Amino acid sequence: MNFEINRSGMFSDVLIPEVFVTEYLPELLSGQVKIYLFALYLSSRKLKVEQEDLCVKLGMSSAEIENGLLTMEALGLLQRKRGGIVLSDLKEKELNKHYREKTNILMEDAEKHSLRNKRRVQVIQDINKRFFQGVMPTSWYMDIDSWFGKFEFEEDVMLALFQHCYDHKVINKNYILKVAQSWHLKGIKNSIDLDNYSVEYQKVREIIQKVSSKLRAGKLTEYEEAFVRKWVLEFGYDFDIIELALKKSTRRLHIGFEYFDKIICEWSMAQLKTVDEILNYEKNIRKVPAKSGAKKDIEGSSLRKGYNEKDLNDLFEKL
Repeated sequence: MNFEINRSGMFSDVLIPEVFVTEYLPELLSGQVKIYLFALYLSSRKLKVEQEDLCVKLGMSSAEIENGLLTMEALGLLQRKRGGIVLSDLKEKELNKHYREKTNILMEDAEKHSLRNKRRVQVIQDINKRFFQGVMPTSWYMDIDSWFGKFEFEEDVMLALFQHCYDHKVINKNYILKVAQSWHLKGIKNSIDLDNYSVEYQKVREIIQKVSSKLRAGKLTEYEEAFVRKWVLEFGYDFDIIELALKKSTRRLHIGFEYFDKIICEWSMAQLKTVDEILNYEKNIRKVPAKSGAKKDIEGSSLRKGYNEKDLNDLFEKL
């Protein structure tokens, strides 16, 4: 397996480009970093090595080497060609990226949005000082500028986005993009949208914690939390109503959230909005005459369990 680097011989070196440290290093696992550094060394010396020898030299399995190369190829760190691997010139790659982005901006667009651009520049500078101690990597400037257009965020929302990620101790492009995409899908564009979302988010988190506490279930799974979000945001139910459904777990063992969801969906379809309305509803569907009550009572409770008519007939034959 031959290694070579796409770089002029006049500037040949084995130094690590700064752009690798700022842009790619956070995305790689430790073993993948080891592969890349050794590949840089081999490329600078124009050495040839077989993959088996590479495994021995780095103390890694063939599968780990292969997965590492695939990951780096996906990130654009290298290209796999017949008979060898070519490492990308990261400096040239980054320069071309910025040059193309800059030259694609039309003059009339720049004049039209000059005031907005000034505000954005100020926000980007604030982000650099507050979250990067004044040494934000160059590529982040263009990325943040592109996020303004992609997600249609106003300046205060962009600043809040970085503050949110910083509070969660993750200043990483992938994580920031994930949060930005989530906010964009929720229609967040300005500070009012963000404030409304923050209130809803806090309310949902508090109710999730209460549900977990009542069920003594520990941390809820992602799918269980999705049920709670639906009950709160789509149906508009507070915890006092949700708790009525949770209390039914005292009568049954091994109840899943699907059971609670079925009950709460039934209340929502019946357009029940308050605790009193739900209690009256539950009381009425179980209110039965003295003699015929047995069948109706069983039927009312059984329908929720998913029993069909044959199941009910078989059940009454046993009574």
